[in-house]
Amino acid sequence: MPGVSAKDSPPRTFRARLCAMQHMPIGAVSKNLGVTPAVLKRMMRANHVAAWPFRQLHALGRHAGILRAHIERADRDDERTGEMEIWLDQIESERERIMAGNLSLQASEIALTSEMKKLLSRIKAEIAK
Repeated sequence: MPGVSAKDSPPRTFRARLCAMQHMPIGAVSKNLGVTPAVLKRMMRANHVAAWPFRQLHALGRHAGILRAHIERADRDDERTGEMEIWLDQIESERERIMAGNLSLQASEIALTSEMKKLLSRIKAEIAK
């Protein structure tokens, strides 16, 4: 809008500012905000943000990439492929939920089952060969 200065725009809430930076490590966010990580964590707790999601987002992205690569190489008739596609959908929807700014939930709603963890480990080992 012409003639509208930054002072006239509505102030962004702390929570909105956090959501915009959740793709960054907490150290970079605290530096960007001009506070120490400890102060940032205190501010987060005061605003009902349980944990910084960067590492969780990064891990979900890695898991999705591993599953996606394995699904592309796998035989379509393999019964495990359908199960992996379901897991991939769950991981991607969880990542989208976190990226949408739902920071108040403490932990991921996806619990990686021991079976899923074993499969991811096996796929990583196969890729490393």
